[in-house]
Amino acid sequence: MQPKKKAAALLLAFVCFLGACTPQPRQEIPVKSGMTFAFDTVIEQTWYGEAGKTAYLDIAKKLGAMESKLSLYRQGSEIDRLNQAAGKEYVPLSEDTFQILKQAKEWSIASGGVFDVTIAPVTTLWGITGEDPKVPGEEELQSALSLVGAEGILLDEATHSAMLAREGMAVDLGGVAKGMLLDQIRGIAQEDGVDSGFVSLGGNILAIGQKPDGKEFVFGLRDPRGDGGEYLGTLSIPGLTMATTGDYERFFEQDGVRYHHVIDPRTGYPAKTDLISLTVISADGGLADYLSTTFFIYGKEVALQYLDEEEFSLIAVDEEKNVYLSPALVPKFTPNEQKTEYTFHLEG
Repeated sequence: MQPKKKAAALLLAFVCFLGACTPQPRQEIPVKSGMTFAFDTVIEQTWYGEAGKTAYLDIAKKLGAMESKLSLYRQGSEIDRLNQAAGKEYVPLSEDTFQILKQAKEWSIASGGVFDVTIAPVTTLWGITGEDPKVPGEEELQSALSLVGAEGILLDEATHSAMLAREGMAVDLGGVAKGMLLDQIRGIAQEDGVDSGFVSLGGNILAIGQKPDGKEFVFGLRDPRGDGGEYLGTLSIPGLTMATTGDYERFFEQDGVRYHHVIDPRTGYPAKTDLISLTVISADGGLADYLSTTFFIYGKEVALQYLDEEEFSLIAVDEEKNVYLSPALVPKFTPNEQKTEYTFHLEG
């Protein structure tokens, strides 16, 4: 398994390879572009216009503040304090954290147990996103699984405080936080007067408006079985967000078996799914983030039932290298003709 920062660097190189890292334009239009590292991933911003620099700085400040609140691994963060107080007492939360936690609980319950933000005790055992991943023992895994259940997130609306019902429970908002932050970023950019640009939080992307030359921002759909610079096709997502979950991002091998990072809360093991990649495009960044994980774990049969939805669109890639797109995405997607091993279903 590659180190986290190296994986993030590969992702960034991939985005740049597709032309999303836009160089300084020749026309006299101000542009502010840059990269930072937060939320365990590369964050890239590019904003056009006189307000671009202001938006860039405001967004960077917001992301830094939210990481200090939401990070599972940062000592003293609001989520860390919530986890430390599990089974003991309510913990006051900021408005941002409370609302994200509230929505995460609702989605966790709505998923039927396929997505659950209280999965942290299990993912911590596996350590797949760390430097020393391992297959946990069955006894300790079952013990950790007994602590999983979003119903145990207790919320007090009056005081904006929360508690986890049982000692040992822990919350990890990694499956929704970046997507929900994209919604906040859109608001900041618009309030600052920016109407053209994009931001990438790892696999979560938001595009606003068009490039100064009138062309749409185009992003790549990564080849789940290629290297970081290979893509299945390109896609424009004007005014929308995009989130992708796949079995290729973080993984390790032990005794000849490959274990990826997407844990199924029902079993405690990496999801056994017939999909290798699932992308959701939606105006709602949090919803896209949540659904990309949920549909990936559920698998192809369930995902394909939701191809024709108004609130979101899907791109599903299965083990047999079939690529399925929602009809609404077909006019916006250009397949990579060199990927002859894939079958693109573009009937929409």
